[in-house]
Amino acid sequence: FPNLVGDESENDAANGFSTFDPLIKIRCSSRLKFFLCSIYFPMCTDKVPIAIGPCRPLCERVQMKCEPLLKEFGFPWPISMNCSKFPLENNHDAMCMKGPASEEDGPPIAEELESDITKNVITSNRCMQQPSTIYMNRTGHCVPLCHSNNGYTKDDREAASTALFIMSLLCTALTSVCLLTFCTRKHCLVGLPELSLLFCSVSFSVSAIVYLFSLLYRDQISCIEYNSKLIFVVTGVQHIPCTIVAILLYYFGTTGRLWWFVLCCTWNKYTQRHQQNSVFKFSMLHNYYGEIFN
Repeated sequence: FPNLVGDESENDAANGFSTFDPLIKIRCSSRLKFFLCSIYFPMCTDKVPIAIGPCRPLCERVQMKCEPLLKEFGFPWPISMNCSKFPLENNHDAMCMKGPASEEDGPPIAEELESDITKNVITSNRCMQQPSTIYMNRTGHCVPLCHSNNGYTKDDREAASTALFIMSLLCTALTSVCLLTFCTRKHCLVGLPELSLLFCSVSFSVSAIVYLFSLLYRDQISCIEYNSKLIFVVTGVQHIPCTIVAILLYYFGTTGRLWWFVLCCTWNKYTQRHQQNSVFKFSMLHNYYGEIFN
């Protein structure tokens, strides 16, 4: 490295090569894959001081077959693949690779495949213009890098993390006090309001602990390695730690809200009954004193 298109590392070359997957898929030229390999990963030998790339006729044949398709989608032939910079033929002055002997073009492009290729080509080129994202073939979208701001400033991310940490810690402390109170006063667990408060505290306590755990191990939970880079877990990508955390937060969060609803209903019913008893006692007392004064 650098290779024949100017990439400084193997990872950059692999990412650049992957942007041509749509063209390889539709087989605009059977020599395209060999040509791309020869410029992104040229041959190296101790006997020759420079990398051995493709011959100019190979580049011109691939360009003749694939450039019309690129122009149809509004993309020019890459400047880094200018055929004039490659040797005209393989000889003692300049070595190059001629490529396959025969050209076997694929079948015509189907409409649905053409639509898919248009989307992939546009998306992959858009990702190349955004340094904080990488194109992922599995999803067909630009995926942000794990430590990128992704539309937010660094201060915003730190403020959100700090707020989530403080609220989770506060929730854990309050629910722990509530649970300790129930443990020391078990005779209080006689009615549905008390049991609802107990289960609600347990659910929100577990949710807060999961949030704290996800903050401490955020990279292991929310990021995966792709082409030697850490990217965020997105839809279409399976990552067991992220799935487990999502299930726990959904289950205990929903359970806590349901028990909170039950607590509100039972407590409301209890207060109404208490108010009715107070009104009844007040009316009896009022009648009693009324009879005395009469």
